[in-house]
Amino acid sequence: MNTLAAENLSLSRDGRTVVGGLNFSVPPGSLLVVAGPNGAGKSTLLRVLSGELPPSQGRVLFGGRDIASIPHRELARRRVFLAQQSECRLPFLACEMALLGAEAAGHRGRAARERAAAALEMAGVSHLGSRMMSKLSGGEQQRVHWARVLAQLDEQTEDRLVFLDEPVSSLDLAHQHELLARARRLAKAGATVVAVLHDLNLAARYADELLLLNDGGMQSHGAPAQVLEPETISRVFQVSAQVIAHPTDGGPLVVVKDRIPNEPAE
Repeated sequence: MNTLAAENLSLSRDGRTVVGGLNFSVPPGSLLVVAGPNGAGKSTLLRVLSGELPPSQGRVLFGGRDIASIPHRELARRRVFLAQQSECRLPFLACEMALLGAEAAGHRGRAARERAAAALEMAGVSHLGSRMMSKLSGGEQQRVHWARVLAQLDEQTEDRLVFLDEPVSSLDLAHQHELLARARRLAKAGATVVAVLHDLNLAARYADELLLLNDGGMQSHGAPAQVLEPETISRVFQVSAQVIAHPTDGGPLVVVKDRIPNEPAE
């Protein structure tokens, strides 16, 4: 099994530990959501797991191989990344952006164009294909970049790594759920999917496992129902919260009451 694993993983910058001492694994077929407050190290962790940033200590393994030892060409073929902010100011049409994903998967010519068109259709942005990326709204651009990711996967999800850094932050409610539902289907088809999300209720609905970070350290890791305890939420996010059963599926539903005020210094 091509499991993604972090072993004693740490990254330091300017003498400060951004993420430290992390040990966990993500088997294929799973969607792991990384959550935590601002500055917790979520996006940095994603970049380290993807091989973009080298760790200061420890290692990332994929299928038992150190990700740093995987040839760049092979890693580029097996890994896809959707950044948090992917604003494009270059003179690309939306169809050309999707085409980049198809070409990264090894397609050329007509096959690449057909794959890009299919990905635009899957992402629900076929109608934007002939428009300049720079003329699209932030949400529209994000959906086109999602089409690029889908084109790069090329319907081959086994042995693939999919990294999504706050992929729904610019999307409306319907498209948030549409993207995450497809990401979950990719995982069930054999991909390993790691996503950073701020919304704990979206995480609870779509994640197989949830990893909570705070100050670069792991606060909790496990199934959403295990992780989303009121005491844990209070400690990590500094809010008073109640966790109730979701009325449709019985999963955890987080209801925030109020922010916990900072205790005055003595």
